[in-house]
Amino acid sequence: MKKSISLFITTLVITFISTLLLSTIRCTEISGESMMPTIHEGEYAILIRCDTYLYECKYSRDDIIVFKINEKEYIKRIVAVPNDTLNYSNDTLFVVKDKSLTGVSVKNWKYRYLVKDELNSESFIMPEERYFLLGDNINRSKDSRSLGLISKYEITGKLLLKI
Repeated sequence: MKKSISLFITTLVITFISTLLLSTIRCTEISGESMMPTIHEGEYAILIRCDTYLYECKYSRDDIIVFKINEKEYIKRIVAVPNDTLNYSNDTLFVVKDKSLTGVSVKNWKYRYLVKDELNSESFIMPEERYFLLGDNINRSKDSRSLGLISKYEITGKLLLKI
């Protein structure tokens, strides 16, 4: 009797942990070249699901995330987080963080979703719960330059591992 209760509890715990893992982790195949050389087309990304109530993701600069717009998923790197300051000059996007300046060379700049007057002024402060994303293969990426700032509610996953 003791052995069957122990087996039942073990099975219950394993089932609970498996269900928890399956609902917080997912795998997706990468298509496209926008994140090369970091992630190549055909590789798989293991993601922590951020679109569930079981786990609340925290996002930092340089995190690689997956987000969904109009039923299409994208994978990009977070370049600027809320309260960062963005400056754009001579094809270079400057992110001011902790009073230090980091430059990212950005060609073919589009600011359709950003307020043009703010970008033409000295700086643009990232709003709360919004992120500026770029692909690592900057010249072959559809990212915040054309999609605009990404809301934390559009983010569906955070890269845990690539295989």
